Amino acid sequence: MLLEVAACVAIIVFVSAMIMPNNWRRVQNAKFAKAVMEMKSIALASIDYLESKGTCPADISELAPAFMPRAVTSSPFGTAYQINCTSNMLSVSNLVPAGMAVWNPEGPLLQISSSGGQDNVTITQTVPNTFVARLLYDKRYLYSS
Repeated sequence: MLLEVAACVAIIVFVSAMIMPNNWRRVQNAKFAKAVMEMKSIALASIDYLESKGTCPADISELAPAFMPRAVTSSPFGTAYQINCTSNMLSVSNLVPAGMAVWNPEGPLLQISSSGGQDNVTITQTVPNTFVARLLYDKRYLYSS
């Protein structure tokens, strides 16, 4: 009887050892996907803020609730998102654990660079030229039938 119980416990331990790393990786991939989705939302809200106020937001807290319906305080990995603006580019970056960013769901919008024990993940968006966009809209409005 004792031998049967030991065999059952050994089988349970073996199966658990096989399943746990796979589930941990799945949880980490879900956190990474959520971080990328939040970075895209922050980038789009920052562009709206930039077009509305004429300046780049200093940090994420300036975006909620007017430009983002839900306030995002930090990434799923517990690190803060960073917003950087230039004249025609806006980027949102975040640090994730090293090796986490093994897949790139966003193509050229998402850049991944290693820095020690962490990877820096950055989403870059082009800031639209509102004057040109307005001219295109007016032209379409004036000449459409």
